[in-house]
Amino acid sequence: MVDSDGRMIKAADIAAVEHTPGGSLRSVQQADHGLGAFSVAMSDNPPGQGAIEHRHSCGEVFVVYEGRGIYTIGETDIVAEPGDVVIVPANTWHSFRSDGETRLRHLAVFDSGRIDFEIPSTP
Repeated sequence: MVDSDGRMIKAADIAAVEHTPGGSLRSVQQADHGLGAFSVAMSDNPPGQGAIEHRHSCGEVFVVYEGRGIYTIGETDIVAEPGDVVIVPANTWHSFRSDGETRLRHLAVFDSGRIDFEIPSTP
């Protein structure tokens, strides 16, 4: 539910999808809320879990706020902790997973009003 001024959306009112076993992804996209040319998603990943390799036609910025994650961007692994920002250029294959015994929680901001996902095709 959006408040009467349209400035707050309660977390419980944002539909969650299980993107990794035991984890969740909640997204707020332009088409649903008139945000302009960006979208945001909140990701919660259990220890050792995360997102499989994928890419988007838009750029993505992760802001880690809990836990420690390993972000693979192209061929490069990056270790990120709370307060770190990880940048993924548009059309770049990437994945992430929690590192250690705690959950990885981050906010992802996309430079598009619509988030698309592509995963590698399997032969």
